[in-house]
Amino acid sequence: MSGGPIPFRTHGAAHHAAGDGLPGLPHPQGRRAGAPSRPAAAGDTGRGGGTVIPTTSLSITPTIRAAGAVALFLRGSVRRTDTAAFAAAVTQALRAHRPPHMEVDLSGLLELEPGAADAIVAVLRAAGQSGTAIVVRHVPGPVRQQLRVAGGEAFLA
Repeated sequence: MSGGPIPFRTHGAAHHAAGDGLPGLPHPQGRRAGAPSRPAAAGDTGRGGGTVIPTTSLSITPTIRAAGAVALFLRGSVRRTDTAAFAAAVTQALRAHRPPHMEVDLSGLLELEPGAADAIVAVLRAAGQSGTAIVVRHVPGPVRQQLRVAGGEAFLA
């Protein structure tokens, strides 16, 4: 596998009803069917040429490592409303690549809004059911504590 961009697409609730998304979680886009999506700005790329998935306060940059592992780099702030974009990025990376390992790199994360940690851990747990080993790396101290309190200790490197 190369370090090329990971294709991401948005879709409506009809796809989710057909089994698209992580089990036990709401639709990753969090929108009603037919609602417009927020596409990435033209030319937005990140490490390894991955497509940046913009949200209001968070960017998620997926890349593929040489060993076939997928890495998601989060930058900015995670608000409760951003967790749907995180779920979509995880779901689409797993579906597109079925990696043996996934890394979530939080080195660029500035803050994690209260309540968002629970949703992030729920996404990681649901994604782990796919058989992919998931590890969260480079976690700032306060964010690490929030993820631990939310029950995400097993994912922290």
